[in-house]
Amino acid sequence: MLDPLHKDLIIASNEIVFELGLSSQNLKGKKVNLTPHQKNLYFFGLKNWGLTKVRIDRICKTPPPAKIMAVLSIAFSMIKIKRYSNFTIVSQSVEAVKLIYGKKLAGLTNF
Repeated sequence: MLDPLHKDLIIASNEIVFELGLSSQNLKGKKVNLTPHQKNLYFFGLKNWGLTKVRIDRICKTPPPAKIMAVLSIAFSMIKIKRYSNFTIVSQSVEAVKLIYGKKLAGLTNF
């Protein structure tokens, strides 16, 4: 049985933050074995990172935490390729951020 999309989003966003060196924790050598779907999300997020940063800089006075940026980066790229419906992508992105940071920052992902 497949995991819900928001769990894959969390794992892929953690890997993006780790890969870009944006983690505040010392996670050297803690690479996780990703499933093919998680790898796909991971590469989508890395590919779209710069555009996401530009978009967030335009709408936010202070940038959100790196994990939220990674979730948004993955979500923006999934909307572009239309793999899932827009509603599903937004809903699962909000769920992922709720699990990471709680309800307070989840509103930012409800674009």
